[in-house]
Amino acid sequence: GLVPGSTYYVEEDGTVTTSVTPVLAGLAVSETELQVAPASAQSALGEVAIVGGHIDGTAIGGTTPAAGAFSDLTVGTYSLPSLDGTAGQVLLTDGAGSADWADVPTAGGLSLTARGAVTAGDALVLNQDGTVSSVSEYPSGYGVSTDIGRTFRGSRVSLAANGDGVLAVYQDNTTQQGYARFITVDGESVIYGTEVMFAPATDLPMRPKAVYDQAHDSFVIVYNNELSSGDEGTAVVATVSTAGDITCGTPVVFSAVPGRETQITYDSHAEKVVIAHVTRVNTAYVLTGTVSGSTITFGTPTLVPDSVEYNVGIHYHAAHNMSVLLYRDNGNSDYGTARLCSVSGTSVFLGSDTVFNSVMTKETDLAIDPVTLSMVVVYKEVGGSTTGQARVATISGGVISFGAAYQFSTGNIGKPAVVYDPQTAQMLIVFADNANSYYGSSVSAVVSGNTLTYGTTTVFETSDCDDAPTAVYNHASQCMVVSHNIYSTHQGYALTYHTDVWSNLTSGSLIGLATASASDRQDVHIGTSGTVVGNQSGLIVGKDYYVLQNGSLSLSMATSPSQFVGTALSTTELVVANLPSGRVFADVNVPITAPAAESLATGDAVVLNRLGSLNLLKSRQEGFGSDSTVRRAVGNDHVSMAEDCHGSIVVVYTDSTGYGSYARVADPIGATVLYHPEYEFAPITDQVISPYVTYDEGNDCFVIVYSVKSGSTGTGYAVVMRVVGTSLVFGVPSSYGDVRPTPNMYIHHSVYHASSGNALIAYNVDVTYMYQYIRTATVQADDTVLFGTPVLFHTGSYQQPWLAYDSVSDTAILNYNGRSRTVSVTGSTISLGTINTEIDGAYATSLAASFDPSSGKMMVVYSGGSIYTYIRIGTVSGTTISFSSRLLMSSQSGAVIGISYDPSRAAFLVVSRYSDVNQGGMVREVTVASDNTMTLGESVLFADSDQDRVGVFYSSFYETSILSSTGSDGKMGMRLYSGDTWSPIDSGSFMGFVETGGDAGDLVSASGAASTVADLMHSEAFLAWLLRLA
Repeated sequence: GLVPGSTYYVEEDGTVTTSVTPVLAGLAVSETELQVAPASAQSALGEVAIVGGHIDGTAIGGTTPAAGAFSDLTVGTYSLPSLDGTAGQVLLTDGAGSADWADVPTAGGLSLTARGAVTAGDALVLNQDGTVSSVSEYPSGYGVSTDIGRTFRGSRVSLAANGDGVLAVYQDNTTQQGYARFITVDGESVIYGTEVMFAPATDLPMRPKAVYDQAHDSFVIVYNNELSSGDEGTAVVATVSTAGDITCGTPVVFSAVPGRETQITYDSHAEKVVIAHVTRVNTAYVLTGTVSGSTITFGTPTLVPDSVEYNVGIHYHAAHNMSVLLYRDNGNSDYGTARLCSVSGTSVFLGSDTVFNSVMTKETDLAIDPVTLSMVVVYKEVGGSTTGQARVATISGGVISFGAAYQFSTGNIGKPAVVYDPQTAQMLIVFADNANSYYGSSVSAVVSGNTLTYGTTTVFETSDCDDAPTAVYNHASQCMVVSHNIYSTHQGYALTYHTDVWSNLTSGSLIGLATASASDRQDVHIGTSGTVVGNQSGLIVGKDYYVLQNGSLSLSMATSPSQFVGTALSTTELVVANLPSGRVFADVNVPITAPAAESLATGDAVVLNRLGSLNLLKSRQEGFGSDSTVRRAVGNDHVSMAEDCHGSIVVVYTDSTGYGSYARVADPIGATVLYHPEYEFAPITDQVISPYVTYDEGNDCFVIVYSVKSGSTGTGYAVVMRVVGTSLVFGVPSSYGDVRPTPNMYIHHSVYHASSGNALIAYNVDVTYMYQYIRTATVQADDTVLFGTPVLFHTGSYQQPWLAYDSVSDTAILNYNGRSRTVSVTGSTISLGTINTEIDGAYATSLAASFDPSSGKMMVVYSGGSIYTYIRIGTVSGTTISFSSRLLMSSQSGAVIGISYDPSRAAFLVVSRYSDVNQGGMVREVTVASDNTMTLGESVLFADSDQDRVGVFYSSFYETSILSSTGSDGKMGMRLYSGDTWSPIDSGSFMGFVETGGDAGDLVSASGAASTVADLMHSEAFLAWLLRLA
């Protein structure tokens, strides 16, 4: 139905018409064919004017030929060829005013040295030493011991890990000077950085110990200086660069009392190190150290009221915000003893002593299971069996208790060490097995309640290992680093230990495919981005392929660390991930190839979505979209939603059984919602209560806060969640359990505070008397969460707290119990404003709030649960907030409510479950005038009867509100509620018309990008497409 010679434009609904609109489609050359316009023409709505140049040597504007074949063409000072090139060639400029036809440039790859034999077609990873290896899967077990280059004096090197590697500190057996070096892991091997002295040559640092200070991204090393008068307790700050270079500050003395042994731990809550120092007169002190730059200052030491001679240890338990002090009580028959230590300011407070082993006990160590929150203490029993023993320890109500002893060695041992392995959720105990020729040995331990079950003992060193090997978990390589020294030579070694099958394929390591075979240490040619590589078999043309951890190729992405590698061009050839061969982006009509997000027909107008795939161009009309079920068995918690700056919407909820907590990505497509795979964010055994998700824009990630209920007690957690396409990746959950005896956190709410870069968490704690707290939550580099000091904002009866962020005044607003107050944040310190009690306490058993940044006003909606729902407008001024008079919204029961500001309507949307519609979900629009006058729209039913929960969320990316509801049958549904007609077409999304149709997932090509290159490069969708390829 086209009219040849007419110009056509793309409408918002995907049709083409002759009506002039901002997006030009092209020129009709027949009734069924359209010549797609180049972007330069689109920007001028189809009118191209040549304003300078020559045709056949005659200046334009003079006597210019009206028609004919031109033998020479110049535009300005640029000359173009008069003859056509061969098929597939492009114009290539010489940079001096002339252009000629040339073949499309392709990536030629590069050559590097192979480590290990490589077969043509193998996927290759780049090693830390600049060599490449085939992607391979390796069995669990120990690597090869590597000489650290020093002999150790004393029984143990100290290891401390940060997010990149491990710092090793030790005293040389010959010079007796102190050294440090940074260890990284490459596959099965340890790589040593440059060795430095951490103390002056005049110091003789005895038994140095190190810990990583996360808040200050530095290490603190403590030691007793044997050369000084009295073996002074000394500390020094060390920083490690991204290249692994170590820089040390000036050592600072923290104790002039002659020292015998010093241990150190890091208190993440206080952001201080805690030092335990044993003197030569059988006394022990505990003190704090605060890092500032390259120096450290100390608090006042606290005396341990027991006689301590040797074998002290100190270990921080983040979930309980306490450190555990272990020691041999010299005044009580050398029994194994423990005390809890808490930090307040720069002071340390000690709890009462608890005996955990009533015979002579030496050489203790402790590790914490962050999942069960239990601890395992290991020790050498001297007064009894002289064997290695271990016990489970737990903390409850500020008291530590221990289970029965479990023997892990058959005979006498040296000093044991224990470390938690998150890969297997087990403990690893390493020790010198004196009963087996002093071999270096290890055994795994599974914790169940107060019971320990051991695996088979493994030998990792068959020489006469000294009596104190040690280990630390290296998060960067997801394996253990174990260190030991040989008794006869004192030579120090380190090696890796993988507790599970592992692969050398890691994020960022995949470099390309081998184009030819090579032997070990020979050069191998690598096909990198854009190169076509053969030597494959059984490929399906046009399909994307992923490298699995064993090096094979697959059509589907398996669990991490599988990676996208490229697209099949034939059954034996693959183009390595990049822009496909021959594709040149310029200001001309060039096809774009991407996966179809839905079934597409030839000729369909398509847009590029945020995931880098193609959707049919279709508009969304004002009003309700279709209902879509998220899940059919959902708990009765509120459904929580959040959106990042890339348009990724995440939905968080719990299972109807009370066990199972889930998150998934949701994409509004047209008038419905598309749901992607479901992921668990907490163990299936956890009874998760009240999850809430918020977006941390500073770290471009989501933070989920929730509580895990256990009987009448509970613990609060936060976990970092990142979106990768339609997949979700989670960090390790961080606990913010309150210090009160049996915290039971039922209701959370969270909001992001932009200027401080923190999430704020408001939550309830159910003890004998009700408490409500607020605190900061800061995402760390390793995707854990560091919490600020909790601030008590209410005691007594409580209802749900609700936070809103006032982006105009950079202030959070805390609403609770008929009260409201401002929240200011500096760093991790919270300041609360004046309490406003204008919200009716008697009617505020259910409450929600939202902020309108255009007017600087907050609306609060609240209900008494039995009758009446009210709304008020709040305005912030400094640290105070004032409210307008209340307006009655409903006299029906509306205990379950929600609110969100919808800028497309310039109105607030209030959702509620009302009894007069059989507990159905209702939505109502409320507009606010400049004088705070509120006008109510009509109540509209959006969910059928018997709804347990309702909610509303506004997507700024898709410019629509999303309503959620959970029925009494457990079915959770979501539907769009748009305030205006909307189309996905914009300056960077329209990709043209489909050349050959295909089903969802198929690669399809669309010709004629209707946007300039600059538009494309600033499009989130285009960047997502590039990321998918690269």
